[in-house]
Amino acid sequence: MNADRCLEWAERYAQRGWPVFPVHSARVGVCTCRQVDCSSPAKHPLTTKGLKDASTDLEVIREWWRRWPEANVAIATGRGLVALDIDPRHEGDESLRALRRRVELPATAEVTTGGGGQHLYFAVPGVTIRNSASKLGKGLDVRGDGGYVVAPPSVHQSGQRYAWHGDAPVAEAPASLVALLAASDKASARERRSALGGWPTLVTERVREGERNETIASLAGLLLRRLEPVLAFGLLLGWNARFCDPPISEDEVAKTVDSIAGRELRSRVAR
Repeated sequence: MNADRCLEWAERYAQRGWPVFPVHSARVGVCTCRQVDCSSPAKHPLTTKGLKDASTDLEVIREWWRRWPEANVAIATGRGLVALDIDPRHEGDESLRALRRRVELPATAEVTTGGGGQHLYFAVPGVTIRNSASKLGKGLDVRGDGGYVVAPPSVHQSGQRYAWHGDAPVAEAPASLVALLAASDKASARERRSALGGWPTLVTERVREGERNETIASLAGLLLRRLEPVLAFGLLLGWNARFCDPPISEDEVAKTVDSIAGRELRSRVAR
C-alpha cells in the first residue's frame, strides 16, 4: 500500500535530516488532484504552503500521511543537498555524459524516476545552490535551495515507482561540479532579470520552483506599466496556472501585484 511504504520512507528521510512533505500521487495514470489538465501530475504539493511546509518532525509527517494515505513523498533540496534531475526525453542523458566529460562525478546516491529519468544526489556543505533548468545542458536540471524532488517509493503518473539504484551514500560534490552549479545559478538569475527584453519568450516558457516569484514579479512590473492592477492580476493568474510548475498560490500572486503596483504608483508620482 502506498501509504505504508511512503510514510516509512518519509520517516527515514526525516531521520537523515532531509525535510519532506506530501505531494499528490497517481491512480490509473491520473493525478489524485483529479484535474484532467493537471500541469504537474503526481508531483504537486498537498499541503497549503507546499515546499515551505517541509519538515523533519516525525509527528507532523505521520499526521500528513494519516490525512493523505495515498500521498507521494517529496524531499526538499537545499541546505547542503543538491539533486541533478536528468530527463532523457529532453536529451538529459546526453547532457549527463557531456557533464561527465567535464567533471569527474563520484559514485553517489541515485534514483531511477518513475518516468525513466535519474536523480543524482550530492552534498554541497556550506554552499547555497539554487534551482536552474537546463543550464548545465538540455534536460539536465538542478534542484537546490527552493526546490524539491519526488522520492522513492512514490508512484509516477506512468504507474512506475521511483526507486533507489544501488546503495551508494550521498557523495560530496567535487569543487569542479560546485563551480559549475554556482555558475548555472548565476546565469539563471541573470537571464531572468534581463528577460523583459524578450518578454514573448518569458511568458511562454515553463518556470520551475525557485524562479517563479522572481519571474512573476518581472511580469507584474511589465504589465503594470501598461494595465490597471485588476487586469494585470487576472492575466498573471492565468499565466501562473499555465506556466508555473507548480503554480504558486493566488494569495502570493496578489501580494506580488500589490507590491509592484505600489512601487509603480510611487514611481509615477515621483515623475
